[in-house]
Order: sequence, then C-alpha cells, then structure tokens
Amino acid sequence: NGQYTSLDAILKDKAYVEALARYHVVNLGASSYEFPFGTFSEPTLSGDYLNVNFILAKDTTYYKINNQASVTKANIDLSNGYIHVIGTMLKPITLNSYNWLKQNSGYSIMAAALEATGWKKTIDVDMKAKDQTLKPFTMLVEPDAVYKKRNVNSLADLAKLISPDRTDYTNATNPLNLFVGYHILTESKFLDDLQGKATNYNTFADVPVTING
Repeated sequence: NGQYTSLDAILKDKAYVEALARYHVVNLGASSYEFPFGTFSEPTLSGDYLNVNFILAKDTTYYKINNQASVTKANIDLSNGYIHVIGTMLKPITLNSYNWLKQNSGYSIMAAALEATGWKKTIDVDMKAKDQTLKPFTMLVEPDAVYKKRNVNSLADLAKLISPDRTDYTNATNPLNLFVGYHILTESKFLDDLQGKATNYNTFADVPVTING
C-alpha cells in the first residue's frame, strides 16, 4: 500500500508489525463450521474482534473476514488450533473513530462538527491505553454526500440548519452539540447485534435513539 513499499519497510515499523501479527491470531480454536454470523466470541491477540460475513455468489458460498479478506482455504487442523488461509492482508486497528473520519475525506462535515462541539476530546482516545476509563462506543456517521442532498456543504451550513440562533457549540444544551452526541451510542454494537429487534439505545446526548433491526 502507500504506507509501505516493501517487507523491510514494514519490519522497520516495530509497533505496526507487532499489531499486524497479533491482529491475525484469534485467541480461539475455531473451524469454519463454527464461524459465527457476526463477531468471534474471543478477541485477537491485539485485543480486537474480527467479524465474519457469509458471501453468497453464483454456485458458491464463502466466508469473508472483516469484509476485507476472503477465506481461500479453511480448516488446516493443527495441534494448537486452526489455520484459515485468506486472500488479503487484514489491516490492524491502529486508528480510533476520529482518526478514521479525518483520513476519509468523504466524512469531513461530521469530523468538523466533532471538533466544533468538543466531542472530539471524547472519541479521540486510545481504548487500549492502560489509563483509559471510557467504555467502547458506537458511532452512526453519515457521509458528506448525505448532507449535500439537503444543501449542507460545510460545517457552517450544518450549524445554520441545526443551531441557527446559538454559537456556543461546546455547551451541552446547544442543538448542534446534541445533534453530534446523538450520533454516538454509549455501548459497543456490531451491526448483527442490532438485528431482529426494534429498541432504544442510549446516546452521548442523553436522548435515546430508536433502531429498528
């Protein structure tokens, strides 16, 4: 990829290569027949959770890990577990929510809103840090293309629409502040966790959001 041009370049980045190796090892012996529809019950050695998608194609069904890597050879049974060969390298989780938004230009409006309202300080954290007390959360994020359908092309446009009479965006009662907080669930949820039920989930805006799964 653009970050590394050779194996030597990867190996020189000790922190990344350690995360890369640990991210590919699930702390669980699971054959493909035991793959979940969703997330593995145990984390990887890097402390992250991988998920499994079942892809239906013409005349075949196959597994895809993290919606990134297809399983090309499954169930190599070994004395200490299984190896499943995948066709694409999994990208270890080295970004937090805010970093991801900033690296993806198509989400610039939400990223700017997080900065303006002060919610950036809450989500721009490393959950793996030893002194981190915040619990994992879930963000519901619209791309810029969705805002532009309502002629919202910038943070200024969004603020004018949501909070036309107030500019104290870091105030917890400000409409823009509440709008951004409403996009953050107070618990960690994979998409499959939301399936099959219609219920309310608490948000950082202290106003529940209803999700019909």
